This record gives sequence, structure tokens and C-alpha cells, in this order.
Amino acid sequence: MNPFTVLVESGELSPIDAELGALLTRRATPALDGAGESKLVGMAAAMVSAERGRGHSCVDFADMIRSAATWMEMTGEPVSDAPQWRAVLSRSGLCGDGTSVSPLVMDGERLYLYRY
Repeated sequence: MNPFTVLVESGELSPIDAELGALLTRRATPALDGAGESKLVGMAAAMVSAERGRGHSCVDFADMIRSAATWMEMTGEPVSDAPQWRAVLSRSGLCGDGTSVSPLVMDGERLYLYRY
């Protein structure tokens, strides 16, 4: 089963968060080594979107890793650490530093949607 579907059914994500995650998973695939890495990009996007829905403009990497452990346990995906996640986001072509348009922005220890 699609991990985003599991997270929507469990109430962890809204459908719009899951759709963004799925979209960025698909868009990241050509730039990365495999489906596992592209899913990390999608999970990160879904988490930032979910936080935005709760009124927060970003997610801290430490918080993201804690949430990811729960989410990935629920979906059967392998858990990644912050350095691996940051490296995958950097290689994805979908995450920048905010100086040019990209869906995601890394700024220090925080991840944002470019719009915010």
C-alpha cells in the first residue's frame, strides 16, 4: 500500500499533504538513486505541508526525524537519519537555499515550503 495512503487513513496527514508528498516523490525520482530516496523527499514535503496546516512555517530536522520514525514504522519504510535526509534533499533538485525557486528550502536546521 502507498505510504501516503496509510498516513491519511491513520489521520497523520491530510489528503493535500499526501498529494504534495506523492507529487514530489514522483518529481524527485530521476535525480536520485532509487525509490527509497525519492520517498524521503516526498515524506519531507508532506511533513512540512502538515506543519503548515497546523500554523507553522517550517519543520526542524530533529522534529522531522522523530515524526518520521513513527510514520515510517506505520508504513514499513526504513528510517533515515538527519544527515542522510539532508543529503538526499540536496541532490533531489527540489530543495534549495531560498535564493531561487524550488518547492522546498533548507535553511540551517529547518525545512520550509518555498512559498513561506
